[in-house]
Amino acid sequence: MLAALLLAIPPTCVALQADAEPAWRQYAVEIPGDGTRLALRDVNGDGRADLVEVGPDGFRIALQQTDGGFDPGARPLFAWPSSHLAWCLADLSGDGVIELVTLSAAGEVTSYSAGDDGFGAGRSVLKSQSYLPHGVNRMGFARDVDVDGRLDLVLPGSGKYRIHLQREDGTFADALEIAFDVDVQYRVGDPESLDATFGQTLRVPWFRIEDVDGDGTKDLVSRTEERVDFHFAQPTLSATPTWSLDLEELAKSIPKREGVDLDNLLANIDLGVQYTIEELDGKAPRDLVLQLGGTVKVYLGGSAHGVQEQPNQVLKISGNLLGVLVRDTDGDDQPDLQLLRGDKVSLGRVLRWLILPGSLDFEFFTYKNTNGEFSRKPTRRNTVSLQIPRLLSLLDEVEELEDEIDRQQSVPARRIDLTGDGARNDVVDIEGGELLFFADCAPSEDEDKLRGFRTGDMEQAMRDLVLDDLDRMEDGETKVIDIGDLDTWTYSPGAALRASR
Repeated sequence: MLAALLLAIPPTCVALQADAEPAWRQYAVEIPGDGTRLALRDVNGDGRADLVEVGPDGFRIALQQTDGGFDPGARPLFAWPSSHLAWCLADLSGDGVIELVTLSAAGEVTSYSAGDDGFGAGRSVLKSQSYLPHGVNRMGFARDVDVDGRLDLVLPGSGKYRIHLQREDGTFADALEIAFDVDVQYRVGDPESLDATFGQTLRVPWFRIEDVDGDGTKDLVSRTEERVDFHFAQPTLSATPTWSLDLEELAKSIPKREGVDLDNLLANIDLGVQYTIEELDGKAPRDLVLQLGGTVKVYLGGSAHGVQEQPNQVLKISGNLLGVLVRDTDGDDQPDLQLLRGDKVSLGRVLRWLILPGSLDFEFFTYKNTNGEFSRKPTRRNTVSLQIPRLLSLLDEVEELEDEIDRQQSVPARRIDLTGDGARNDVVDIEGGELLFFADCAPSEDEDKLRGFRTGDMEQAMRDLVLDDLDRMEDGETKVIDIGDLDTWTYSPGAALRASR
């Protein structure tokens, strides 16, 4: 099919609303209807975002010119070197130029740089081992693991992932092998359709790099359903865990509930074991806060060894404990303890909401931290009250709300750095078959109160929607959230960015 891409790059959003016509350049590119996707990346290091076409057969690029248009010349095809590989776009060499990086089924990592004639010959970066699903898959295996400004390589293996940290000279260290839960998703398509497609994807697993024990060096933390492993840098990261938190064993100490409690529905929520590592007393090593059901245990210096010793403090809360937060609530640079407790809600109360409006309250208990010890009793208690409209009337609007959410989710507008000034405050959008660019349009990300929900960062979502407001409240005050206003919310980043144009 022939898609006309209309490129509008005015200096500011205000220019779009001015009387003067902005300068438009039209560039037509033929995009086959085979799942080809478009991306904007600076592939030649000139600071301008280039147009990249990614399809089943390979890559094509169109370089952005100094006048904001794209090179209308030929776009030679860079064919995939294999039918069984993973790929990503990354600045692997750290020179500001985005490269095409591929990972073969045999574990070889190859980097391809772009020029006027497309991607050139590949440069072998590393030979290791890997496990890949069949086919050509996009995978984020190049990432800055140790936060040193250099991209490292995370290669999935059989039950393990292999982390190769990039050294200062651009070479890669031997692999750190970390166990993980394999996350392979299969797509089988419509079995009744003759042209149905199927495939599988492999997600690079969860881990993070941080200074766990407070000694100034970056350590590695990896997690599965059963355990959390901490690999300390001594001075380099150890391949075997320095210590582990056995989540499965700790969960055995939590009393089990029998059956389902219909008189207290929130009591049926099983939180399991949660942990937080923070600096509570201002002295290294950092401290461990462990939540086991309705009990919170504090281990000063516990980041260095785990739960080998008796806890320094034990706090218990009755009722429906739904969450434990360790965060500075009053600006004194000492993390306080916050416990979230849910209201007692019976099945009968829920049924009553079908015909009558009501409310559901959640209580936040704050325990002030003084030199590593939390207060024995809450120093502040606040309530978040969800105002629930008559559910039958809300159910009548569910279909409309779903349609509105689907409409918003379909808006493809995205935040980018189009001009190369380092600020992701430009917008790219597709509307009416046209690809549109708008400079300096995107609102500040701090203004987006729903950003955490959109990105899946629930901690950020809680801060933006609830916690920041609670921190400004006095003891006993209540924050009200009206569920009836759901239809006025903006649920997708694309819809929010399109509205800002």
